[in-house]
Amino acid sequence: MTYGSTFRWGIIAPGRIAHNFAEALGVVEGARLYAVASRNLARGEEFAHKHHASGEPPRVYGGYFELINDPGVDAIYIANPHRFHADCIRHCLEAGKAVLCEKPLTVNAAQAEALFRLAKERNVFLMEALWTRFLPAWQQARQWIDDGAIGRIHSISADFCFRVPFQRDDRLWDIEQAGGVLLDMGVYPLNLSNFIFGRGPDRIQSSVLKGETEVDVCTAALLDYGAGVSTFTCSFLARRENIFQIEGAGGVIQMEKHY
Repeated sequence: MTYGSTFRWGIIAPGRIAHNFAEALGVVEGARLYAVASRNLARGEEFAHKHHASGEPPRVYGGYFELINDPGVDAIYIANPHRFHADCIRHCLEAGKAVLCEKPLTVNAAQAEALFRLAKERNVFLMEALWTRFLPAWQQARQWIDDGAIGRIHSISADFCFRVPFQRDDRLWDIEQAGGVLLDMGVYPLNLSNFIFGRGPDRIQSSVLKGETEVDVCTAALLDYGAGVSTFTCSFLARRENIFQIEGAGGVIQMEKHY
């Protein structure tokens, strides 16, 4: 890792969400976009130019491994489709590169556990980029709960539902790219339920509706935390108010349009 005034980021897969991340780097003191890797080299070059990547010319790679092995890269932000996260993360960790990976970190628990072990063995930073955990509103809710403002938490309810037009060639509808509503939207209420209760659930019950491409298009779940429960629904089929509500023995915290 480079120790100096500038922390240099590499970005793998410069898609829509990666633009948001690159824009954010522009307001972080000491952070710079240093390198971009894209299977479409022209798109990578356009991205690097738009976000003022350092270097003359900016480092743009047509392959992910070239960026991962660039000695000037301090950390890597991964934004390719879900299915490829685990493999990309593994190669980054093996190269000693800190990783911030878009949600979901992996598509199953076994992959995540293997990567956690590897990160600990190599002493390399690994984090899932779940932005909602860092919203000021959520930090305030956490503080109120820790202060006992609404008493002991006994239940949480949440929805994350939007009508998403069917597009067979879109990653959301592609089972080979680990599409589906749970990994794209359901991770938010699931992760925030864990954030509020401070751990993962003891038991999970769920019901799933699959679409014509076999991805889940509507998922409802009940999470049992022992002393409390959380219920949530995520869907591509309908839009709801998308309210996250935390109920305690002495009051309620309600977060509207929290995603």
